[in-house]
Amino acid sequence: MSAAPHAALAQSPAAVAAPDLSPGVMVYDPAGGEVGKIESRSGDTIVIGLDGGPIALPASSFGLVDKRVAIGVTRADLVAARDNAAAARSEKLEAALVQGAEVRGANGQVALAKVKTIAADGVVISTASGDIKIARSAFFLAPGGLAMNYSPEQFAALLAKIDKTSADREAALAAALQPGAEVHSLKGLAILGTVVSVGSEAVVVKASSGEVSVPRSAFTITPAGLSAAYTAEQFAAAVGSAS
Repeated sequence: MSAAPHAALAQSPAAVAAPDLSPGVMVYDPAGGEVGKIESRSGDTIVIGLDGGPIALPASSFGLVDKRVAIGVTRADLVAARDNAAAARSEKLEAALVQGAEVRGANGQVALAKVKTIAADGVVISTASGDIKIARSAFFLAPGGLAMNYSPEQFAALLAKIDKTSADREAALAAALQPGAEVHSLKGLAILGTVVSVGSEAVVVKASSGEVSVPRSAFTITPAGLSAAYTAEQFAAAVGSAS
């Protein structure tokens, strides 16, 4: 939601009737064109529903024209103001979202992490517990600088959940990485071979054409079971290179 420039409707000093700013009321422009319906009211802030996202205006922007609730600008004016404000915020956010930038919590007061890398699908941030990826949509600019939509308590809970999930995943992988276990391709469509031995850094896998040492980090658990990050063709090539 974005606030538009003040769009007050001039009224005669003699006008005493107050406009009905209840949710559901249609708002018009001075020429009688429909702007949009009021979605909600919080104090003196009125939210109007518009295509592409709602917009907030102060209650002082509203008046009466021909007994109908109206504002002093058209729907097109409001949409343009909202979109221009959003574009300006986006530019400022992109300028702040850089490697090494400190990331604060939702209240803007507590630093929670630092930006490590930025990608189209998310931002990797460094925390005391390690690196995690957060959706770009979670970031915004607060008065104190770059921030994300987590309070310190919410962020701590998120880290705890990630730590538990990682621990559970590692435990499941350790249980599956046993000599004799079948190793599937990443999508589980093919059996690549069987585990011969397991080390802290590498796992020896035996295929019909020979054996190959595979980094332990290449293994994961999929619906098919123990899998390695290889297609059948890639794994055959790796075995060929090792032979």
